Amino acid sequence: MLISREKLVILLNALYYDGARTIEISYPPVDMCFSINLMDKKLNSIGRSEYDKRLTFFKQNVCNGVEPYYLSEVPKSSVIMDCLFISGVLEPRELSSIGAELSKQANRDLMKGDRPLFIGFDTNALRRRVNTHIQRIVNERGLKARFCLSTLVYDELFRQFDKKLPFEWEPPEQLWFMENFSNQLQRDARMARLGAVEYRKLKELQYTFEVRGDETKDNPDLKIVRSYDTLKAENDILLISGDKNFSDLANAKNMRVIDAKQPHNVPVELSISWQGACDLIYVAAVVFGMVEVNGAKVEGVWRGKDDSNWNYEQVNIKCEGELKNKLDKFMRISPQQKV
Repeated sequence: MLISREKLVILLNALYYDGARTIEISYPPVDMCFSINLMDKKLNSIGRSEYDKRLTFFKQNVCNGVEPYYLSEVPKSSVIMDCLFISGVLEPRELSSIGAELSKQANRDLMKGDRPLFIGFDTNALRRRVNTHIQRIVNERGLKARFCLSTLVYDELFRQFDKKLPFEWEPPEQLWFMENFSNQLQRDARMARLGAVEYRKLKELQYTFEVRGDETKDNPDLKIVRSYDTLKAENDILLISGDKNFSDLANAKNMRVIDAKQPHNVPVELSISWQGACDLIYVAAVVFGMVEVNGAKVEGVWRGKDDSNWNYEQVNIKCEGELKNKLDKFMRISPQQKV
């Protein structure tokens, strides 16, 4: 059953009406990674040391003799931070200061001759989906700002996600949770594809402006900065980045940059909304490839997954029994997504 990220609340509803008040997002090699209390709206996650310990046990006792080629698709403990930050559940450092700076920069009156403000992103910001926080602040505060994109950012994301596992992908039975990865994106490439989807969504906004970069062989970050610089003649540019090299290059061009960096550590407990839980399930399914949510298999990768599945942010859910019946029922009464 294919369900988009926006409609994963249907899965939460089905689990809730099936009696679940806590949902667990699990990855077979390490078991539970995230636990979400649907009533208190609180999230707890596995620690890095515990993840490492369980993964070491899995590799030494379950996967002894398995080729490293296959095990390379099993993520390390940093994946917990990746999932929380990319999903937006874990906010960038000093988000309140970022919001204040956005409000300050967008405080302008075009009718009085103030220059338009364009907000642009580097590759890392889209790959980490930092844009979702920026867009939320702009929308909630009604800031007078437009977005801009460089085609070079998409080109770089494309180079990163244009990496597939072979058709002949046949992992041993110990890695059964990877059996449907044939001819699909490699783990790191999937994270880049998330950024490409964000690029596409931003591009489709009514007031987004796309600039083209040059074809020289200069430093990629420098070329991206130069492409945004072409808008400076008649506009003010504010760039969002989490990469020091990019920020330094932009500052050298006298361009304003907001550094949106991920936190150093994962808190013991986090607040999480139901929509945040949906985003976390989606991102975890993509990053891990497959997770289990209270026994339901949620595949972010499956045989035949295509561009439209990526663009509509879909996952493939497999479940049985009463949960499947409830899920089918809720899907039937839910408005159909336009394609």
